[in-house]
Amino acid sequence: MVFTFIQIDSTDVVFFGGKNVTYFAQIEKVVMVDSAWVHYRDMKLYADSIEYDTKRHVLSAFSKIITAPLETTDTAKTTISYVIFQTEAESIVGLELNYNVDTRKGMMHRANTEISEGFFRGEEIWLVKEKTLNVNQGYYTTCNRNPPHYHFYGSRVRVLMDDMVITQPLILKIGRYPIAIAPFWFFPIGKHRKSGLSPFKVGQSNVDGFYAKNVSYYLVINDYADMTLGLDFMMKRGFYPKLEARYIVDPFASGLLLGTYIREFGTGKVRYSFNANHSSVFFFETNLIARADFQSDERLISDYTEERIEWLKREFLSYAHLSRSFKRFGKVSLSVQQYRDFANDFTDIRLPEAKISFYSRPIFRTWSFSPGLSFGNNIQTARDTWRIEKRSAGLRIGISPPRAFDFGQGFGYSVTKRESLGYLTSSSQSISSATDISSSQFLFQSLNLSEGFSFNENINIKDSISYQSEYNFSTNSSINLYRIFGVEILGLHGLLHRITPSITYSFRPAVRQQGFLGVPRLDTTPLNSSIGFGISNLFQAKLGAEKLKKDICYLNFSSGYNFLNKTLSPIYSTADLYILEQSNLRLMTFLTAVFRVDSLDFTDYSANTNFYYSFSRIDTVTKQESPFSLNLTHFWSPTSNMLTATINFAPRGWQFNISTGSNFKKPWPPADVSIGIVKDLHCWELLINTSGMGTRWAYDFKIRIKAIPEVNVGKGIFGFILP
Repeated sequence: MVFTFIQIDSTDVVFFGGKNVTYFAQIEKVVMVDSAWVHYRDMKLYADSIEYDTKRHVLSAFSKIITAPLETTDTAKTTISYVIFQTEAESIVGLELNYNVDTRKGMMHRANTEISEGFFRGEEIWLVKEKTLNVNQGYYTTCNRNPPHYHFYGSRVRVLMDDMVITQPLILKIGRYPIAIAPFWFFPIGKHRKSGLSPFKVGQSNVDGFYAKNVSYYLVINDYADMTLGLDFMMKRGFYPKLEARYIVDPFASGLLLGTYIREFGTGKVRYSFNANHSSVFFFETNLIARADFQSDERLISDYTEERIEWLKREFLSYAHLSRSFKRFGKVSLSVQQYRDFANDFTDIRLPEAKISFYSRPIFRTWSFSPGLSFGNNIQTARDTWRIEKRSAGLRIGISPPRAFDFGQGFGYSVTKRESLGYLTSSSQSISSATDISSSQFLFQSLNLSEGFSFNENINIKDSISYQSEYNFSTNSSINLYRIFGVEILGLHGLLHRITPSITYSFRPAVRQQGFLGVPRLDTTPLNSSIGFGISNLFQAKLGAEKLKKDICYLNFSSGYNFLNKTLSPIYSTADLYILEQSNLRLMTFLTAVFRVDSLDFTDYSANTNFYYSFSRIDTVTKQESPFSLNLTHFWSPTSNMLTATINFAPRGWQFNISTGSNFKKPWPPADVSIGIVKDLHCWELLINTSGMGTRWAYDFKIRIKAIPEVNVGKGIFGFILP
């Protein structure tokens, strides 16, 4: 091995070497043969043989083709020692290279390079300047087979390394057969986000006619925001422009904007949608959370989206909530909201609502109080028949004395107007007062006691002053009792039973209205006098060799007695059974029942059971994993008998995802079916999807490139002959 160098000027040196190095002084050339190499600045060149013209500073590198007979047959085996050219931006492999060291320009014959997780090949690749390649007869593919299953071809191509590829024209070939062509195209190839066109799909359907969908341009605004401008053209429907924008400025703000619009050809109807989400954190603990969800009509989503989960969407909620905390003062929040229910043609608008809560302040040494203010404006409309508008303001003061005792006092003012068919039917103005006192005690480490008293006063001041007073009293007690059983069976190592009986009494007397406070009447029948009681049971066990503590059962009962009509409430019972609970195997059952004492009959009972099982098998030859999972949910009640199932399994080269649901009271057709199949085709994959909900069914199939899923051929191409 011979190693030497040539100094071009006082700063730059060309290092080169090889097994055989010869310098020809008359023609000023250096010839390196066998494992030749050259290093200059960030450029590295490796080849079987290299010629370096020291006068013109031109490198010429050549590969070597070796043909040798195999030992067992008469056929020949061909191996190639390629030319390898490397810089910080490029790595190119080819048969022959001519390169000017000074201008950093050159050409490689029959060269290959890797870009954007794929492979690029050209008959001639010209290095016109740093990070820029011009290619004649260029081919790009993500398939690592030789020959590849598919490739994109362009007779004239410019490659901007770590940026984008511009080609004219663009032809997609499967094998040797062209299936799609575009006069020109450009697409990003860099590791960082780049602006550019995205692949779209064309086809025909009975509903849309001939169409071109997802014609879009991706725009990188800056390091924190980007935007996608899209358009669907449907010959029977019209132009359907779409906008999607995102921004993420951690940790201060993030958001998403989605918008669509169409004026339909046939009906002339304007339809639109606008969705947005935003959250931000400003200085001084100021937070903003907002959501916009507006739509022109309830069927827009089902008419123009293929997402089955969106077909049933009928309710839309938009809101904005701004809050800020002030040091040593409190917190202020302002919010607006609109709720729209298309199914019932109901709208609820809250514009605006404001709350001011002050931090707790000490008074009388161990006492503290925490005041708060609120303001609201609420408008409700339904089917353009009635409208209710209410404006309100409130003041709340909470006082916390020592020990387990709380006192709260609130004052409010409200104005309410009611309209029917556009006419004012009633209006009112009122002042309200709400007083509540509560206390709680915890005795003997297991007994819980609590008491509560409240007084509410409403004063109508619209025309003449009238009072309405209300008193309430309640008390509650519960106790926790424990017992441990020394059970050693079926992997159980001890069983804990915790039982918690509780009782609650509520009393609301009638009121003789005299002046502001009114007088509670204990000499007549109260408005409410009832007692409620319940029993809560928890069973825990230590399971397995590790003796891990787990909940295995919850069992609860509750009922009550009304002293006014002397009736016993139905007995409500629930049972949550965790029969099996492992990482790959679960079985759980949830039971509910209502027992009516008057008829001695069970009503409203149901059972909800869930079973999940999964396993994974690894092929001993291919070392590929074949997972399988099964999820079954069964719901039974006197009016329903529903089973839903989800199965996922992936045998070699396939993926199957099946979900279905059926009511055994009407087993056919199934209420909900979804089947997804994916077939691995090396660099391609075949997707088949079909789904149904009631009488509405949809299906789709496509074959697409794994690395470039936007490039696909599917149902849309054959829409004119398929249902």
